[in-house]
Amino acid sequence: MRPNTPTLGAAPTPAPPRRRASRRRTALRLAHVAPPVLVSTVIVVAVSVLLPDWAGSCVFYGGLAVAILLGTGRAEGAAVRMLFGARKMTRSEDVGLSAVVTQLCHLQLGPPLVDLCVGRRHGGPHAVARGSRSVVISAQFAAAIQTGRIAEDEALAVLAHAGAVARSGLVRLDPLIALWTLPWRVLATAVCPVRGLIGFAWRIRSVVIGTAIWQSLTDPPAGDVVEGVAIAAVLAVALALTYTWPRMTRGCDQALDREGDQALTDRDLGRPMATFLRRLPQTPSVIERTQALDPPVRPRPALRVVGS
Repeated sequence: MRPNTPTLGAAPTPAPPRRRASRRRTALRLAHVAPPVLVSTVIVVAVSVLLPDWAGSCVFYGGLAVAILLGTGRAEGAAVRMLFGARKMTRSEDVGLSAVVTQLCHLQLGPPLVDLCVGRRHGGPHAVARGSRSVVISAQFAAAIQTGRIAEDEALAVLAHAGAVARSGLVRLDPLIALWTLPWRVLATAVCPVRGLIGFAWRIRSVVIGTAIWQSLTDPPAGDVVEGVAIAAVLAVALALTYTWPRMTRGCDQALDREGDQALTDRDLGRPMATFLRRLPQTPSVIERTQALDPPVRPRPALRVVGS
């Protein structure tokens, strides 16, 4: 019998640490997108019921057909430009970023495996993965590369980080999720915290929603206890999401950062990325990433001869 042949009843070989970490990141990503997908589906179904039969069918089945198309990876470039407000790079941007893009291609993180486009919105992330082969660069970051305000190795590290996240597959369904969760994003924009009386009500939402839950349980509508319990359960879940959703978003972002940072470390680009991160506001997460990418060198204690 060969030494590596598994025997009957032997314990299964544990998964490598990197594979386990990838599974945890995938699970965190799924948990992060599940609430907006569910809420958006409920909103679409409810709106479709209120519309005429032909209009409701067109909205639901048309959206389903487009979702299947995006889920298979078709038309990802057009979807990214439409859903995330991006555009193709101009000729001057192509020329200004050509040196960095050439090095990206050598790392297999650039065209044609990963397409680069420029975001239209001001103040977006420097470079973010959108889909399995798309990276959106902010216009300010592209201009900084063109004018030399950012070193070439730092720009390469930032773009390689986003390209590695895209190639990891963790965000391959981002265009589909962005399309499917349009109702959620519209709802989140409408109820976002504002000033005045509404802002005060948002800050004490635990009291407001808690009162509504208590009223649903003690005085259910039309005396229907089951309906009252259902309404209370929905309100409780909504209240919990208002507190847990920001933490889930931060956790998901940190998981994507770790995935990209690991890819940079494997390609000896950790130090340039750490140099770039030192330009940013030094939050605890940024400091932690910087130390992981470029660990401080601890001097060895000098040996001294002690006389007798």
